[in-house]
Amino acid sequence: MWQLESRAYPIVLNTREGMNHPGQWYLDRTAGKLVYWPLPGQDMMKLQVVAPTMESIVCIAAKSKTLPADITLRNMAFHCTTQPLRTVGFGGAGFDGAVKIVKADRCVLKNLEISH
Repeated sequence: MWQLESRAYPIVLNTREGMNHPGQWYLDRTAGKLVYWPLPGQDMMKLQVVAPTMESIVCIAAKSKTLPADITLRNMAFHCTTQPLRTVGFGGAGFDGAVKIVKADRCVLKNLEISH
């Protein structure tokens, strides 16, 4: 019977050098390039790639003493925002997200689809 030794290994994500099998990818944010190692039989001409560039899609915020008010976002879909490279604490609570509302009154979000 084999017994696996329990060890904690450091994990480094998003490095080109760390790509060691098909299906992995690396995003070079500085160059604005995505490097992908295709899966066996995968047709790169038919592949759809989405690389988000925005942290938030909708931002409602006061820019003066007058607060934005009585705004409703209804029946909309927001997909694929990027995640900044910074420490934010437990559960990512420090990220703004696809929809950001700061200093506003009576805003309603109804039947929204937010993903990725």
